[in-house]
Amino acid sequence: MPAFSLIEEVQQEHAFPVRWRGYDRRQVESLVARIWITVGQAESVPGLDRPVTRDELTGLGLYVVLGGYDMPAVDQALSEYLLMIT
Repeated sequence: MPAFSLIEEVQQEHAFPVRWRGYDRRQVESLVARIWITVGQAESVPGLDRPVTRDELTGLGLYVVLGGYDMPAVDQALSEYLLMIT
């Protein structure tokens, strides 16, 4: 599956609300795609194939931008994904 298709799946699955100030959408979409690959929910895609670790998720510093994803919604999703990563 091409990276673009995987990112589209992430967008459809989560449909995070967009806010005036929020997390960078591309950064969040790439991270979730990498998480899916890490936990076996998606096939590996060049450019997104570096596994996500628990340390990476707990120490994550997402960029805050204008027109980004709702921060509490993203934080909630990432905390749920954290439970899936060993």
